[in-house]
Amino acid sequence: MPLVAGVSVEFDREADFTRYTTYTWGEGTPARRLDVQDLIVAAIDRQLGARGLRKVDGGAPLKVHTHALADEHTLQKLADPTYFKFWSGINVIDPLALKTGSLVVDLQDAASGTIVWRGLATATVDQSFEKIGRAIDKSVARMFREFPPRRP
Repeated sequence: MPLVAGVSVEFDREADFTRYTTYTWGEGTPARRLDVQDLIVAAIDRQLGARGLRKVDGGAPLKVHTHALADEHTLQKLADPTYFKFWSGINVIDPLALKTGSLVVDLQDAASGTIVWRGLATATVDQSFEKIGRAIDKSVARMFREFPPRRP
């Protein structure tokens, strides 16, 4: 089951987010699986759209870039020692593969090239497409919960 391990957001406190009414997509680091990248794009489009921003093909003051990274780690998991020891006299160690995914969402001021907002989510994810989709939706929603940020 996917676990949203953490979501953090940083933004330029001097940026005037009220002037960003449209956005376009820029280059980034897409997810290895194109279907997962489509889920990421759709989740971000929904969140920005819900906040009044409109996606356009070009000429927008705001560019969205995503960087989706995944690492796989293998841990050793002790199988049920009583069962195996009873039958074979030895303990069995099973490998447990964990996939950790990170999603970075950058919002860049198109005119200056400056990143004005960044969201980061990390999670241990399952291989199931459905579970990955739920984790992406939940993470992106948490990222954009307080978007646009208010200036102090």
